[in-house]
Amino acid sequence: MTKKTSSRTDARSKQLSCAVVIHLHYEDQWPDFEAVLRHIDEPFSLFVTLKPESTFGDEILQRFPKADVRAVPNLGRDVAPFLALLPRLTEFDLVCKMHTKRSEGRHTRWRRSLVRGLMGSPETVRAYRDAFDAEPELVLAGPREYYLDGPSHEGLSKKALALQHGPMPERYGFFAGTMFWCRPSAFVDFVELYPQTCFVAHADNDGQPEHVIERAFGCVTAAQDKKIMLWDGETEITKASALYGDTDFGRIYANGDKDAPQDEGHERDPNTPPTLYQLHEDHRDFVSDKWTGNLLHYERLLRDHRDREVRLLEIGVQNGGSLQIWSKYFANGRRFIGCDIDPGCAELVYEDPRISVIVNDAGAPIARTQAMRACGQFDIIIDDGSHQSRDIIRAFLSFFPVLAQDGLFIVEDMSCSFWQEFEGGLDLETSSLAFFKEVANVINREHWQVETSVESRFDRFIRAYDLEFDPSILAAVQSVEILNSMVVIRKGSREQAELGPRMVHGTKAHITGAGKLLNGTYCVPPNVTRDAPKITDLEHTRPGNIAISVVIPFYNGSAFLRDAIASVKAQSLPAREIIVVNDGSDESETRWLEAVADEEDIVLLSQENMGQGGARNTGAKAARGTHLCFLDQDDTFRTNHNEILVAHWRQAISHQETLGWVFADVAQMDRNGAILTEAVFPYPAHPVLERPSQFIARDAVMFPSAALICRESFAEVGGFDPALVGYEDDDLYLRLLLSGYKTSFCPVTVTNWRQHPEQTSRQSVFLKSAEHFFDKWFGYAWGDVEERALADARLKSRLSASLEVHLHTASKAQRAHIWRFFEKVQDARSSARQDAIKCVEEDSSEKTGARE
Repeated sequence: MTKKTSSRTDARSKQLSCAVVIHLHYEDQWPDFEAVLRHIDEPFSLFVTLKPESTFGDEILQRFPKADVRAVPNLGRDVAPFLALLPRLTEFDLVCKMHTKRSEGRHTRWRRSLVRGLMGSPETVRAYRDAFDAEPELVLAGPREYYLDGPSHEGLSKKALALQHGPMPERYGFFAGTMFWCRPSAFVDFVELYPQTCFVAHADNDGQPEHVIERAFGCVTAAQDKKIMLWDGETEITKASALYGDTDFGRIYANGDKDAPQDEGHERDPNTPPTLYQLHEDHRDFVSDKWTGNLLHYERLLRDHRDREVRLLEIGVQNGGSLQIWSKYFANGRRFIGCDIDPGCAELVYEDPRISVIVNDAGAPIARTQAMRACGQFDIIIDDGSHQSRDIIRAFLSFFPVLAQDGLFIVEDMSCSFWQEFEGGLDLETSSLAFFKEVANVINREHWQVETSVESRFDRFIRAYDLEFDPSILAAVQSVEILNSMVVIRKGSREQAELGPRMVHGTKAHITGAGKLLNGTYCVPPNVTRDAPKITDLEHTRPGNIAISVVIPFYNGSAFLRDAIASVKAQSLPAREIIVVNDGSDESETRWLEAVADEEDIVLLSQENMGQGGARNTGAKAARGTHLCFLDQDDTFRTNHNEILVAHWRQAISHQETLGWVFADVAQMDRNGAILTEAVFPYPAHPVLERPSQFIARDAVMFPSAALICRESFAEVGGFDPALVGYEDDDLYLRLLLSGYKTSFCPVTVTNWRQHPEQTSRQSVFLKSAEHFFDKWFGYAWGDVEERALADARLKSRLSASLEVHLHTASKAQRAHIWRFFEKVQDARSSARQDAIKCVEEDSSEKTGARE
């Protein structure tokens, strides 16, 4: 009688004792077996047999400390080691037997298909366990497609089978490849029938003892009138003597794994780069552990990135092999950074200089700083870390701001979000998957009928995990893709995330009418008259949040202003307002600016000409934001300018309570916008000198257009000095430092600085500004007399060097001015230096007198 059932879950199956036996002749195939062992959701014992010379046991024991790992003679392939273990295995109710095969295209496909048929998923494993639990007469089980007809495939084994087991059953079958589930007690007699002395070294010819025993498992099952189970998604259990097997082994072997990726064949086009699947299959260095299903998703997701100079961050390094494979997949990649909390990862040494590892907690702000110092931004971020919900959410909130436009943030092993051990659960409202579902809701906020705020949707996560969370970073989320055990978040601009207006075109509408009237309209939920909740509103209502006012001074700058405004509007983290200050421009330029103000959503202020510093001060006084960003009319922000600076501020403020401003790097571009230099900041190792008197010794290179400044701090020190044009930045930051405010450098380029002859820094007014700066700070009472003397010397040295540079590009009239100023600097006498000498001499005299 044949019995067909679907897989079921029964409490009794938990009582079965289970073992898995793997003969690991080809050690490089271990990751495939390690991966499927995860599908066993009940306790089991693991037995692994290795070649005599193998040292791979330690690798296995790291993952399975209680495993029985032993080296065995290279005799009888996988069968002799299994029979040697059989007396021990009889204490188990069921055993799964598997082994490696040669790593050649068809062999590989066949092995993987067999393994998948035995342990390809938790459901598959449960099906076998349930069957053995329900049917005491069941002694052998395996995948239906590999069950062969015995009499048709006896070959040279026929005589040995008859000698060992007597008259052969009229009908029986066996599992090709000798991989199956079995009840070991049913075959314990094989130990005496086939002693270890009968086996020889590996041979391909038929009729070897291992070939006889392969068939004997099925033959004995039929002779004892026991049952066999076949599995193909459904369970079929029947008497072995009544079961027909496949008579065409050649067809089965040729088909191999029909579901395997088609690019897996061993003959590859040398002109076609290997797929990610192939790279993993061929990998022989540090161990990498990835799900095969994820590899296929990666291939689709990353195909368009493959030839780019990608910057990749992977959270969770483990044994380090994944970074090696990524570096091969992205042959043109720029950097591959790993981050892991395990100190052992610091010992990993890579030959590829593009690969490096940070040892730190990915959720800690310092980890992000270390990553940004190494790479700035990232095009791809992969979280394969602890898989705890709190860690996944923290890592996303920390690193998403440093993901580049059109970048991908990928979270692996999201299966853990369903498990209590990882702060998950199917219906748990604070699981990591629940968080990303909420992010998907935010993308669609314009369609909400319920009157609620974006912030309130995340309150439960903030409370559960004590998060510092500004939901405004979600404005840049373009899509959330939920896959099997994987979540993919794509970053884009606000325009990419929005649904946009309706497009209705065409001339014939026979079914529904009035379509043309809807053209250009926006989607509005039924019975809702209010505006959709805006992410940017959160910046102004939530305590401690940052609202940015962007101030742009304008003076006859129509050639570039539209580019500047467009760059502010394209920010992934929107500014609260854009303030343009017309600093006494010509009449025609003023009319042009007023027309632009009517078109653009900007605040326009006008004043008599007061210079760039005065215009910035006017804009700052009118600002309503908590923080200020200044942008010159001819420069542009990069799309993540605000996002990067706000994220860095939040990190820095946690350990610098008196933070006054943060700043980042700039790129140089030509008049037409082509990038000339990606970064200009010359002091990445020591971005901020410890004492204000040291600060004056060098150009600060802290561009206001790449800085985020606290508005209250700016107002407290009086803003920019209007008399300075060219040194106003240094002067402002110096006064902030003297007022007790701190700063922090973010090693990322956030602004494009345009180079062209009309720039202020190249006009003659620079010399007047430099002289004013010298007069203002030379002789300043810094502290003790020695510090004042050193500061004066540093300022003289700095300006002398600067004047020497300007001599080479100055006109004849400017050269005369430079020489007069140079003479003034050189002749300047520091009273502090005389005081310092006198102080040192007096101190020396007092010490001499004391000794006498």
